[in-house]
Amino acid sequence: MTETNVPACLNHAREEMLLALGASTEADAIEHRRLADEYMIEAVEDLHREPGREHDWSELRAHRQAYA
Repeated sequence: MTETNVPACLNHAREEMLLALGASTEADAIEHRRLADEYMIEAVEDLHREPGREHDWSELRAHRQAYA
């Protein structure tokens, strides 16, 4: 089983939600929300599966600063 990069999944989920909010059609918005949901599910399932595993949460901060 491969390890999920939880911070990367959360970053992808955020990006997909931003794309959903800016989507030009309802179909595009639905697709981006679906993708965001998949990323969130993957992250949460990994956290539940291996609660003691270390994650590099600084990836979240670095990703956020890229948008500043």
